[in-house]
Amino acid sequence: MAHWLGQALVGRPLRIVTHETELPKDAVILNYSSHLLPQKNLQIFPHGLLFEQGIKPIPIEVTPQAGMPIFFANESPTRFDFLAAAFYLITRYEEYLPHHLDAYGRYAHTNSVAFKNGFLHRPLVNEWLVDLKQKLRLVFPEITFAQKQFTYTPTYDIDLAWSYAHKGFWRNAAGFAKQIFGAKFSAASERINVCMNGVKDPFDVFEDLQKLHQQFGLHPIWFFLAAKKNKGVDRNILPYKKALQQLISNLSANDKIGVHLSWQAAHSTEIMGEETVLMASFSKAPIVANRYHFLKFALPTGYERITHFSDDYSMGYGSINGFRASTCTPYLWYNLATETQTTLMVYPFAYMDANSIFEQKDTAETALTELQNLHDVVKKVDGNLITIFHNHLMGRSHVGRTWWHLNERFLLRNF
Repeated sequence: MAHWLGQALVGRPLRIVTHETELPKDAVILNYSSHLLPQKNLQIFPHGLLFEQGIKPIPIEVTPQAGMPIFFANESPTRFDFLAAAFYLITRYEEYLPHHLDAYGRYAHTNSVAFKNGFLHRPLVNEWLVDLKQKLRLVFPEITFAQKQFTYTPTYDIDLAWSYAHKGFWRNAAGFAKQIFGAKFSAASERINVCMNGVKDPFDVFEDLQKLHQQFGLHPIWFFLAAKKNKGVDRNILPYKKALQQLISNLSANDKIGVHLSWQAAHSTEIMGEETVLMASFSKAPIVANRYHFLKFALPTGYERITHFSDDYSMGYGSINGFRASTCTPYLWYNLATETQTTLMVYPFAYMDANSIFEQKDTAETALTELQNLHDVVKKVDGNLITIFHNHLMGRSHVGRTWWHLNERFLLRNF
């Protein structure tokens, strides 16, 4: 926590001192103990969590103080053990405890202390940091904090690169027959126009998105599903298709490419390695970033399997928008099971279009309001806003155009 807090406050790890005689003179001192010091300091009374070993259920009582929810409250000048509370949320301590799973076998957001206590839509740890800075400045007016700036990173999950194109004769023939027998004549006609008459595939919005990014000076990350076998929810164009390889290569010329590890890969280290190697060969660059397909991972095993990556963008819920780790700042993953700091950088996202459409069943206007609110709370704490959109949900259908305009309006309003 000293490393994390130091980076957040002053841009470098804090020096840890365990004896009063080692305290430097005229230094900014954060006193994390129940002992009084003769020197000027800001004191935080420890809850005890950071001194414990092992993982066990911990009673969490959230109370409002000065407009913010807090827990591990005490009588110290900071009103609560900020370090222990932040550690609990960021490490996802509660996900190591017994819990209910959702329909996809993932940690259900309804288990979380953030959801139960109504702060899932707040980057609460960042808000606590702002409050801590204010208290430090009252004691140490001369203190200089690290300068942080709001950033926005749009990311895209390419689960279905095309609706009809490049799927081959038999797959399209079967799809056409299904549409005819299902009386979906408009979709059947669209398929014929794409496959036979050269009409652009409705999911092919990649050039449009690139123009949008250039207009607003944005640098997106594209996560491609590269499952070698269509199975279950892994239904993208197979990676041996030249069209998919070319698309990845074209996008990698200007943007960062990540692997969208398949549902199959989540259960197999061998498949995971195969998909990563394939993606690297298409993008002509090492693949350092991952996001699990359907966000199918559990702690700690899900992250233990990907420590060969440097970055992961899976930290969020596939069932509701908000801040799963209660922060909007990237952080190094700490493995509670082994009590070790890792080199895997976790980039938490706050918004996903699929959540708005399928889980929350929002209208586009309601979704835009939520997205704007998430943007505003992140900007207020100089954090990093990360969103997920899907090309196939922003396609050229009536529904797709609705969600395309949501994204466009959001960008026009804020950038």
